[in-house]
Amino acid sequence: MFTTSLFLGVHKAPAVQPVVNNGRTVFYRERAAGMYYALPNACSQNLETIFKYFTSFRLFGVETATNVSEMWDGDGSDVVREANREDTCDNLP
Repeated sequence: MFTTSLFLGVHKAPAVQPVVNNGRTVFYRERAAGMYYALPNACSQNLETIFKYFTSFRLFGVETATNVSEMWDGDGSDVVREANREDTCDNLP
């Protein structure tokens, strides 16, 4: 797994380099112009990460709750059992 991750990282690195270089150029330009402030940038990065994790956890929770409720209600399992009964060879003439 480590070797696969390392290979993919080395293989995909050239695709990421232009994005990193562009961001670095903007950072240097802002810093030279006196427009760069560390606190707003740090806050925006943290807020973006928090929003991303909140959204993914929320979607995972909704999906899991839906699947668990279908499993324990008995509705979904009965439908599956009836469909399997109809597909058996016992119904043939």
